[in-house]
Parts: sequence; C-alpha cells; structure tokens
Amino acid sequence: MSRAYHYIRGDDLRHIWAEKYPLRAWSPLVPPKIARRLEIDVPRVGYLFCFLNDPEPESWVRTGWLKHLKNCMKNNYGLLSFDIENEYPVYVLDSTHLQELWEKSKGDFLEARELGLREVYIEYMASRVPLEEYDGSYEISEFIIAQDIPFSELVLEKIPTIV
Repeated sequence: MSRAYHYIRGDDLRHIWAEKYPLRAWSPLVPPKIARRLEIDVPRVGYLFCFLNDPEPESWVRTGWLKHLKNCMKNNYGLLSFDIENEYPVYVLDSTHLQELWEKSKGDFLEARELGLREVYIEYMASRVPLEEYDGSYEISEFIIAQDIPFSELVLEKIPTIV
C-alpha cells in the first residue's frame, strides 16, 4: 500500500481540522484563469495533488520546485498524509516540461506563453496515466487523486508554520 502526502495552506488545514471536513479533490489540472487565457479545454474534474511515499521527492527538491510550492503558500503550510486505498482513482502526470518552461520564463506568464505554454499544458494533461500503468519514466512526476479523502483517514504530519 502506498502513502500519499499533500501540502496544504495553513488556513485551509485549520478549517478542515476544526470542522472534521474531508480533504476535497477540487483542483483542476490547469488553473481556470490560465486555461481561459490560453484557450485550453480542461476537463471539469477536480483532483487532489500529492506525492507518493515521500513528502519531499528528490526530483522536486533537486529542481527547486518543492521550495517553490512552499513559497506559493507563503511558507504557511501543513502536511497531511493518508493511505492510498485500492479503489482510489490515482493518476500520474509528467510535470517536467511545465516546470522547465516556468523556470525559463522566470514565472512571467507572457514570456511563458511566447515560449509555448499552451502546448506544454496540453502535453502535461495528455501525460496523465493511471498509477497501475505508470512505468516510472517521468523525471518530475505528480500524483493526482480524483476523489475526496475522508477526514478519518487523514494524518497530520506537519502543522502550519504560522499560527
């Protein structure tokens, strides 16, 4: 059995913990504002982004993307974990090219668009494969789950850094 790790904004974690809410799979593959600006048709399915079996995957640490993820949450984040049950719909995405493009463009949307952001996002979405079919070939992999996780299955690994 695999263990999933999910970084979450501090305020969201406090709300879930106080109300005993499930962890919701609500994030789209491409943020809606970006999808509209790039005229990309994105499936209207929500996902829960996570790492499997390691809260700090080597490829995410080496490339600086884990630090970037934490910075996006203004370093006010918590870490949840849960066991991956067999019936959970788990997929793997290759985020290598997406992350390389954002690095080249230094996070500037207009520059990224000029460098082919639309095509990279389409390639990113097309890379999605079920976990059981994944061959381990992605340099920087992301795991997504298309299901909410009940509160009773969540383990608090790290409390938010800012109270």
